[in-house]
Amino acid sequence: MSKYFISVIMPIYNAEKYVKKSIDSLVNQTTNEIEIILVDDGSTDGSGSICDQYDGSENVKIIHKENGGICTARNAGLLQAEGQYVSFIDSDDFMDLVAYEKIIKVLKNNQADILDFGWRYVSETGEKTENFHENPKKLLLDKSYIKKQVLPPLLNLEKNRKNFVFDFSWNKIYRKEIIDKYQIHFDEKRNTWEDRIFIVEFLKYCKNYYCMDECFYNYVSVPNSLSRRYNAQYLELILANYNLYVELFGEDYDFSAQYVTDYWCRSIENMIIQQLRVKDQHPEVIQNIKKILKELQVKTWYKNRMKKDQIDYEISQCLKENEYDRVVEIYENKLEVFQKQERKASRNQMLRRIVRKLKIRKN
Repeated sequence: MSKYFISVIMPIYNAEKYVKKSIDSLVNQTTNEIEIILVDDGSTDGSGSICDQYDGSENVKIIHKENGGICTARNAGLLQAEGQYVSFIDSDDFMDLVAYEKIIKVLKNNQADILDFGWRYVSETGEKTENFHENPKKLLLDKSYIKKQVLPPLLNLEKNRKNFVFDFSWNKIYRKEIIDKYQIHFDEKRNTWEDRIFIVEFLKYCKNYYCMDECFYNYVSVPNSLSRRYNAQYLELILANYNLYVELFGEDYDFSAQYVTDYWCRSIENMIIQQLRVKDQHPEVIQNIKKILKELQVKTWYKNRMKKDQIDYEISQCLKENEYDRVVEIYENKLEVFQKQERKASRNQMLRRIVRKLKIRKN
């Protein structure tokens, strides 16, 4: 049996400005029962060299590989992990130094299949905001609770946000035995929403869930981070997520319920609007929209959703008659209306600021 209780996997790509602080937050933990796996995913800056500075550390493994994306890096780390549990951290974030000592103590006492903890959002100005869900803390929640309370919000089956455990891989600890037994890994074809897919598949096989009442993870807001960029996969991944959820849990939940239909249809619609905002910079946008609208499941969502106005009925009818150009035109018109409202709101906000300044000067 490995002497390490938790393997902490850090995928790294061109993070030389932040990665040393992140690694140090692991190296300087108050426990020696973690192994640290640094996966340099083909960085072209100094990140790889920074990793090599820790080469002599007994509990640090360093992997240099060709660039393949965060999913390939995490999977490479999983293959090398020797701990009873695994944990993930992004290369621009950092952990509290007492985190793993406290986590290990809880895991040894409760033998949880999965454990989570609170996290802090660290803004670009350094302001910190703590984040917790509202599931019971310091209790070992059973499989029935996972099925009734934890999974439904993650699978978009209900609006209940208070039990939403956050779809981040890094605020959780996972039993390695489950990952190995069921061959759970990150989908390397994806470059977005990969965390949620990993989490829901893992939860399918969990017998229990433990929630700590402390914040340990510090999520640092980084300008121009990957999460803020346009992604051509968004539309097709919405449908892919739904199909995977049905494949994993179709016998456990009703995916044809009205809320579910409305949620997925609204997700497609909102993403179409967002994609149209950048169509001039990304000429593939229109083609991608038409492609997703041709999918039978998407047409079914539009057909069965709750329709709130005449435009919704028109879109549904156009899809029934395969008039995809007209649907795109309708959404372009909707976007134009939204943008006018946004400009008006921006002007009003500016006027309010000017009025406040004039009042201050007058007083």
